[in-house]
Amino acid sequence: MPKPASVIARPALRARADDVREPRHHGAAHLGLEGFEVLGWFALLAPAKTPQEIVRTLNAELNKMISKPQIVAKFAELGAEPLGGTPERAAAFIRAEQEKWGRIIRGRR
Repeated sequence: MPKPASVIARPALRARADDVREPRHHGAAHLGLEGFEVLGWFALLAPAKTPQEIVRTLNAELNKMISKPQIVAKFAELGAEPLGGTPERAAAFIRAEQEKWGRIIRGRR
């Protein structure tokens, strides 16, 4: 698996709760599906053998870029929120998503 450089944005879709920015978009709880959550997310990944120094540099630059007001505003227009962080945080998030959806796909909620 490639090395995560950083989680760039999530959620594109948050099904857990109503979207306070857009009252017409209701969460799954509105439909009686308590505990249901689907997140659309994006991450920048580098090849598995990319040197850590390069991954750390990419991560630092991405964190700087996504904290700029114009970038935050553009993501907000799209209904998303840019999140910075570390490659380790991104990797943990991706592993959790793989585990969650793997169980669902295999029918073991």
